[in-house]
Amino acid sequence: MVERQEPVLFVYGPDSALRRRLERSGCPFPLRIIDALPRMWPLRAALLLFAPAALDMLPGLGSSVPVVICGPVSEMERAFSLGAADFLISPLITKELTARVSRLLYSRNRRFSCLEFSGLSLKGKKGRVTLGFEDARFLETLLYHRGEAVSRAALRDLIWPDLDHRSRMPDMAVSRLRRQFRKLGADEELIRTVRGFGYMFQNEP
Repeated sequence: MVERQEPVLFVYGPDSALRRRLERSGCPFPLRIIDALPRMWPLRAALLLFAPAALDMLPGLGSSVPVVICGPVSEMERAFSLGAADFLISPLITKELTARVSRLLYSRNRRFSCLEFSGLSLKGKKGRVTLGFEDARFLETLLYHRGEAVSRAALRDLIWPDLDHRSRMPDMAVSRLRRQFRKLGADEELIRTVRGFGYMFQNEP
């Protein structure tokens, strides 16, 4: 069984002194101070960027991770127009940051097709089911990277890190999820197999 992942706040920006102050501020989330963006974001992660220097990065991030911008109020409208999930007016207040990030990480439902996914619950026009933790984590990973193919190896290492590389656990998870989708009334194939590589969640929520 995979342990529940602790939320992580990634912090990126050119002002290293500001990043260090944030690291010492008592933020309750584990912080990762980064100088380059990861290729794949873990679940329960958010990204903090500082305006105006980092705003040009926003369009390239898409929906892969919720982004919080901190900066002067004059940059707020631009930040939201570029896709920011939230905005904090500088100077940064740690308690406000904690509240905003908590809301992003724990209060977001995922709606797609005729289904809604929240926590371990999957709801459709024909009822509701509770997914196992590993299947829910698998689905959330695909949703975070919807429109992108995610390799079987990456899924296996994230969700079942102790399994042999020949394990077919990712394929079995996809089969279970597809059965649940059909049971709840989804009439389209939401998870596409990318032959020889992995899977892609192809429907926009």
